[in-house]
Amino acid sequence: MKGTARLSAALAASVACAALTTIAKAADFDWKMYAGAAVLKPEACFYDAKGVVRTPERLVRVWTRCFSRKDLNKVDVDRDFSGKISKDAARKLKDGYMPPINLVEEIDFDHALLVAMYEEIANTSDIQPQTTISYEFNCPRKIVRELSTSLPANGQAAARNAPGNWRYVSTEGNEAALLKILCR
Repeated sequence: MKGTARLSAALAASVACAALTTIAKAADFDWKMYAGAAVLKPEACFYDAKGVVRTPERLVRVWTRCFSRKDLNKVDVDRDFSGKISKDAARKLKDGYMPPINLVEEIDFDHALLVAMYEEIANTSDIQPQTTISYEFNCPRKIVRELSTSLPANGQAAARNAPGNWRYVSTEGNEAALLKILCR
């Protein structure tokens, strides 16, 4: 009997700890879509709005993640997570939220709703990203370098954790979108 009570207490503590970890995890970041709003793109990329670091020299550091659109679309936004994803996305738009990607490419209300749902999925689900990159932008000079990169391949993570060389940001693409959003 004592063993069963201890096991039940340990299980309850473990469940409570997992719940607190999930709550803390959800509060630690706020993924915002910056690339891939076009429905035909195979991936959608997000930056962590809560984790953006700005320096007095106008350097900006940010973590990004790109997810397979196929994986994002597997989430049932009305059923998974008790419908929280669709409810939160609809509430945000009702309250006047416009996703930052609108600064890069104009999106209508339907696209804004889809983007807001993708952002909620990125914040809530445990989908594994296709890429994770930490960037550093020099806003006045319009240059960028990668600080850290993780690209899972064949079940293995290929990572580089050393700053790359500075290079100019192209006028198009993911880095150009981030520059436009973060260096206003």
